[in-house]
Amino acid sequence: MTDIGYRLSEPVTEYSLDKITKEEFKKRVKSIETSTEGANWWTVCTAILDETHKSNYADIAEPLLELYNREDLKRIFGEETIEEVV
Repeated sequence: MTDIGYRLSEPVTEYSLDKITKEEFKKRVKSIETSTEGANWWTVCTAILDETHKSNYADIAEPLLELYNREDLKRIFGEETIEEVV
């Protein structure tokens, strides 16, 4: 299986630096998820978390809330981070 973290590092970095829009970020995340064998919301979100500095968790979690279940994301990002976004 392709290292999904490596594939996600570019869109995570670009989104964090405001080089791509939230919509473009979500599009690229879903594209990587669907094109990576064995990938699902868990592998995508944990890989994104690994690529993101803790100070940016809330910013990066915001578009993910539009893609994935809020309760599921709390398990990865923590309840405080998700509540900060909502």
